[in-house]
Amino acid sequence: MLSFKRKKFVFGAAIALITALTVNMVFYYGLFDELELKAFDLRERYFSRSRHPADEIAVILIDEASLRSMNPVVGRWPWPRSLHADIIDFLALSGAKAVLFDILFTENERIPGEPPGTSGPNDIKLAEATEASGNVYHAAQFVIDEEDEYNKELLNKPIPEDFINSFSLKRITGAVSKQYNNYYLPIPELYRVSKGVGIVEFTPDSDGIYRRTKLFRPYRDSFFPVLSTAPLLDIMKPESIRQEEDRLVLTGVQEGNHAGLPLQKTSNVSRLTSDVSIPLQKDGSYLIKMYGDFK
Repeated sequence: MLSFKRKKFVFGAAIALITALTVNMVFYYGLFDELELKAFDLRERYFSRSRHPADEIAVILIDEASLRSMNPVVGRWPWPRSLHADIIDFLALSGAKAVLFDILFTENERIPGEPPGTSGPNDIKLAEATEASGNVYHAAQFVIDEEDEYNKELLNKPIPEDFINSFSLKRITGAVSKQYNNYYLPIPELYRVSKGVGIVEFTPDSDGIYRRTKLFRPYRDSFFPVLSTAPLLDIMKPESIRQEEDRLVLTGVQEGNHAGLPLQKTSNVSRLTSDVSIPLQKDGSYLIKMYGDFK
């Protein structure tokens, strides 16, 4: 028979083994993930009270109140693109440094009696306002579509070469993300006169809440910035971009162009530059810093 001390040792070892296995199973199946996400939300609500967005940023919302008030003027959504052109002209007169449209203009407006794909006066006016302003960023979308007999010829098609040359990132290493097999780009007459184009695609966490995003999206062998990152890169003008396990490093950013992000000093023969480090999650995503009072 086992002695009392040996029984005690075996019993303790069994408890430790069962505990370890239970904890591993809980982490393996993600049972703590939702609790961690809720704890993150509580921390953000607490700390966001003392954070305020920069006064230079303005968000123009298209909400239910906007739709109701504009319905007698321009009718139901979608609004005529001439209206968006007027907004661009107004913002240009107001001195906006950059204008980001989180709206997909991937098809031409339909014109009665004209075949699909025809550029109408509203498309032309939006493109002219975009070109005249010189600081407008439009939205594109990458998606993963399931292949079927109807769309199999449409998947994995190459992106137009002029779009890649104008908007893809040229010096980026280490970035890995899911591969997309379909895309929706702004109409050619629009993206060809845009200051930039950014990808809009936001995936919620397991509990349905949006907290994070990948800053770059691949299509085939090219990488493109998300919409919020595109103007940031134009401001900072990094010499190269390097994604590491827990951070994104923008190298060779000139002094004064770091947009308030933390710097890591480096020396350069011709000028003083810095590396900008952006923290990432283990899956390569960026946790969005929420603000408590955005007006």
